[in-house]
Order: sequence, then structure tokens, then C-alpha cells
Amino acid sequence: MTYEILENGLRVAVVVKRTAPVVSVHLAFDVGTRDELPGEEGVAHLLEHMLFKGTPRRGLGQAAAAIERSGGDLNAWTDHDQITLHATVHNTSPATFAETLDVLVDMARYPLFDADELARERDVVIEEIRRYDDDPDAVVAERAASRVFGDHPYGRPVLGTAASVRSHDVERVRGFWARGFGPDRAVLVVVGDVDRVDVIAAVRAQSEGWAPAGPRAECALASCGSGRWLDRIERPFESAIVELAWPGPPLGHPDAAALEVLLAALGDGASSILTARLQLDRALANSVWATVASRPRGGAIGVGFRPHEGATIDALHATLEEIERVQRYGMAGRLIERSRQAILSDLTFSSETADGIAGDIVSSWGAQGDPLAYKRFRDAVAAVTPEDVARVARSWLAPDHRGAVVLDRTVSTRIASKALDVGARGSPKSAVARSPEPVRKVYPNGATLWILPDDGQVAAAHVVLLGGGLLEEERVAGLGVAWSELLSAGAGELDATDFAEAMDEASTDLSGYSGPTTMGLRATFPSAWSDEALDLVGAALVEPRFESAEWKRVREELLDDLRSLPDRPEEVADITLQEQLWPNHPWRLPPRGTPSTLRKLGRRVFEGFHAQHVVGANVVVAVAGGVDPQMCEEVLEPWLERLDATPFLLPERAPCAPVRPTFVRRFAGSEQAQVVLGMRGQDLHGPDRFALDLAAA
Repeated sequence: MTYEILENGLRVAVVVKRTAPVVSVHLAFDVGTRDELPGEEGVAHLLEHMLFKGTPRRGLGQAAAAIERSGGDLNAWTDHDQITLHATVHNTSPATFAETLDVLVDMARYPLFDADELARERDVVIEEIRRYDDDPDAVVAERAASRVFGDHPYGRPVLGTAASVRSHDVERVRGFWARGFGPDRAVLVVVGDVDRVDVIAAVRAQSEGWAPAGPRAECALASCGSGRWLDRIERPFESAIVELAWPGPPLGHPDAAALEVLLAALGDGASSILTARLQLDRALANSVWATVASRPRGGAIGVGFRPHEGATIDALHATLEEIERVQRYGMAGRLIERSRQAILSDLTFSSETADGIAGDIVSSWGAQGDPLAYKRFRDAVAAVTPEDVARVARSWLAPDHRGAVVLDRTVSTRIASKALDVGARGSPKSAVARSPEPVRKVYPNGATLWILPDDGQVAAAHVVLLGGGLLEEERVAGLGVAWSELLSAGAGELDATDFAEAMDEASTDLSGYSGPTTMGLRATFPSAWSDEALDLVGAALVEPRFESAEWKRVREELLDDLRSLPDRPEEVADITLQEQLWPNHPWRLPPRGTPSTLRKLGRRVFEGFHAQHVVGANVVVAVAGGVDPQMCEEVLEPWLERLDATPFLLPERAPCAPVRPTFVRRFAGSEQAQVVLGMRGQDLHGPDRFALDLAAA
């Protein structure tokens, strides 16, 4: 890359990239929503629309047509700090690039501000505002920004309000343009199959006589207020959304890279902490996110989720507990490495395209004053350590700076406020010395214990039994799932409430599960609470209470879930597919049963099922993470030795009937269609099993 500043102040960067006959041109101006004066809210975005309404040399739509003739795309965007015009074209000759540059500069220097066109664009933007106002995600995001940034311009929506946009006239839009659209406020980036000397010559010619606009009025830094806050949105949305928010660092801050890694590990991707806890382990939410939006004069951090119906407070508790857990114990090095590599991969993918490179440079030079800032950020991400992640978790996600926006008609302000005040439960215990070697022990009754220690600050225990869907019967379909839901609803001397409190005190997430071929328990916990957590695992495995009151609660939840099944076409399609693939096998049965089968279940059924299948020969316990193997044995051995020594065999089943090509149509949902095509695969011992896995991937 080469870059220089011309005499009129225009910053020009050129990256010669000859891998394909493509060129991308970005022309960005250091002016945005933050430059709007009182009464001008939304004028920056409206100006962006007006740039496409023609110039003295090009009529309405002719700029886009010129770019599209070259197989290209012309677009623009506005945020709080910049307005950017950009085009990427198939660069078949020097004339193609010259015309692309001419189009962008012409649009920026000589826009026509026609009153009739402005009236039409006002209506277009107002409709855009209305669409955002109908989008619960956008409503929550705007409310969070307004609370984090307060009176700062970053707290205002880029689009403005319907009232403010309706008030903008030609004089106001032209005045805003004149204040910001000068060469001294612009960055021009050209990336692609071009010659640098030719580019600079063309840019000089295009910018001849272009008068500077003058320096940008300085904008104050967004202040980081203290104190918790709660904002509950009372709107008739069907969706429920919760977003936790904190003030974040500005662009270029020394903590920015570590914070990006932290938030990726918390809520970006299927392997992130919150996704695993809220979606996979406890099914409290259907989506999770964690982001940081850093801008030149401040930033905001958001951690949010879409809870399942009735699970808002549980999901909020779980989210706050996971954040606190990271602050107290840090994060496993493998998770940090995975998140760091994911970010670096995204940055690498961006640098593979001309448009991506141009966008990186525009943001770096325009917003940070350094054309290479994006490369320095990449280096900073690569250097992030577990200690950095733990430090920024404590400093930037502090409870005293935490707020929450809650969109859920079923949750009162009082209940949400109380949930938000979840705090520390005291100091963690000292870590213990750990053996690096795996341990395997088989007890006389057949139970097997595996321990795989490492040096991390967290640990997990899984109890796995053969069964699950393989044990289902038509008259009691759903038994496995119902049994698994009750495993953590009280054990031994602890009823459901006491057991839940014991889990909270040990910062332990413990739940049962039942899948197609296996069933059991899963628990995650901080290493410092391993002994208490493993004792709860043992109690849930050996002494579940199966109380009638708890079964009544679980049954109602399962029935509610079945009632709402028609709203989930993807799940309906999958259940239908299993019915067709396994016509005489237990896998054809609905995993959560039916209203009639669930009503047949009760305490005696659960106790009989447990006694028959939870025997030593059918139990494998695996503990992994920052644990002491000797302590694990001492805690779990008394529980495992109590398991029955009865041999275990899966029930014999008739051979699976052949599958005929079938097309089945079911009606579900209202806005979506789901298509699922399936065929049988192979069992664990099938010679083509791994080839099929690879083919599916």
C-alpha cells in the first residue's frame, strides 16, 4: 500500500492487487451523525440519499447506471462518524477505473438538491424509520445506545426521528453538505488491478479546484457514567429480548483487542460460553450475542439473548453468572485461542477482497487517523493472552457500569431489577495442585470413572448412560426427556428449591439430558467449587427425588412446548422426517411425547425407569478441566459404589423396516417453509460412518 496527502488535504491510499480484474473505490468523508446540530437529527443520512439524485452532468439514476455498465455495484452508508460512497467494478481498462472515480467524485462534489426529490426521499427515510420501529431488535439496540451514551451524539439514531426528518429542507441539507464535503475531510482508497501513478494522476485531475471545508468541530468523548440501570420497554411485541450494556473503549484503545476476544468467547458462535449455557445446555434462549462497537470518541458493549417463553429471568441469571465466572476465574486457554483465531480468520477473509481492503483502510485512516490501524489491530488480537482477557472482563464488564434493556411483557420492572442485581457469592477457594495424567477407574459394579485434568479454571462432569430414545415405548413416549428434566429437580435431602440454591452457591450449572442413544447428566462449574459440584452430580444420579409436584411443573412445561410446536416449522419437519425414516423403531416417536403419553407418567414410572437403567454397568462418568483427580475420586466414589451391580442390556428390537421414497407435507408456522431431505446412515460400527460424516460436513 502507498498513501499520501494531496495539497488540498485529500488523503489517498492505493493498493495494487492484480489477482483479478477488479477495482474498488471508496470515498469517505469525516462527517456523520455526530456533526449534526440541534434540529438536524437525521440530516446526515438524508444527505446520503440525496447524493444519488443526480448532478449537473448526470441525471437521476445515471450514476448507478454508469457503474452497473461495468458490471459493478454502487452504494453508500452513513454512521455517526462517516459518510462513505463506494463502488466495485470489473476493471477491463483504465477507462473503467477513470469513469468509476469520476462518478464518485461527481456525486460528492456536485449533488443536485432538488426540492421534489428531497420530499420523496424524506418519505423513504420515514418509512425506513417505521420499519426499524417495528423491529424489536432495532428498538432494543437503539434504547441501549441511548442509555449508554446519554446526551452524546452516539446515543441518537443515525436515521433521526420521523419528526426531525420531516422538518429538513433543501437549505438545511445543502448547508450540512457544505460543512463537511471538502477534500480535507475526505479519504479516497483505491484497491485492485490499477497502476498507482495513473491513480494519483487521475485523482489530482478530479480534485482540481475542490475547496477545503475546514477542520471538523471537535466532539467530546462519550462519558462513562457509573451506576446500574434498567430500562424496560413496554411495547406489544411478541418477541422477548434482553440486552446488557456497558460503556466501551474508543477505537485504538489498548484494551480493544482483548475485549474483542473476550466477547467472541462469551457469545459469538456455537462454541461460545453463553451459547453453550443458554442454548445448548439449558435451552433458555434461541439466540445469543456479545459485541463491542468502538467508535473514535467512545464505545458500547452489548451482551444479549432472545429468551424462550417464560425463561427471561433464568437466562438473565445464567448470563450474569457466566460473566461473573469469567471475571473471577478467567477462561480456558483453548477457548481464548479458538476465539482469537476466529477473529483473525474474519480479518483475513476481509483482506482477500478489494472491497474489504478498501473498507478497512477507510475506517482506519478516517476514524483513527492511521491508514495501517487495521493491521495493528490484527497484530494486537494475535498477541492477546488469557491474563488480558481476565483483566478486561473485570474492568469493562464491572457491575457498577452495567445496565439492561428488557423487552418482555411478562416480566415486571421489579423482578427484572432484582435479577439484574445478581452479585458475587464470596471469594473463590484456592486452586489445588493438579495431575496432568488422565485417570480411569472401573468399579466392581461396572461403573467407570474417567478424569482428565488440566490447568484451567473451569471444569465439567458428564454422566453418560446408554438409552435415551432407544428405550422409548409408544404408550409412554417422552419418558426419557421427562426423566432427564427431573434429575436436577431435587435429590437426597434437598428438595427442588434447596437443590437449586446449592447449585447457585457452587456456581454450578447441572441438568439432565436424553438424546437418541444416550442419556444422563451434564454439569459445568468453576474449578474452585469442584467438590461441591461433583457431590451434587452424585446425588442427582443416585438419589433423585422425582417429586410429584415437580413432575406436575415439568409436565406443564412440556405440554406448553407441545402446544407451541406448530410455531416451529423446522422442528415439525424434523419430527416428521424421523417418523418416515424409522417406521417400526423407537426413534419414530416424538422425543417429548404427546399430551396423552405425558399424562400417563408419574413418580412410580420414573422410579422404575431409573432403577432399571441407572445401574453400574451402564454408567460412565467423565470429569475434565481444572480438577484434582484424588479429590474427584473421593467425592464420586461413595456415590458410584451405591449403584446396582445388575447387568445391563438394551431391549432387543425387531430389524428396522425398509424405507420407501416418500413425500410428506405438514403445515406449521405462518411465515416460513422448511424442507428436510433425509436418509438412514450407519451405526457407530458401520464401515462408512466416518466417510458419511465427512460428506455431510
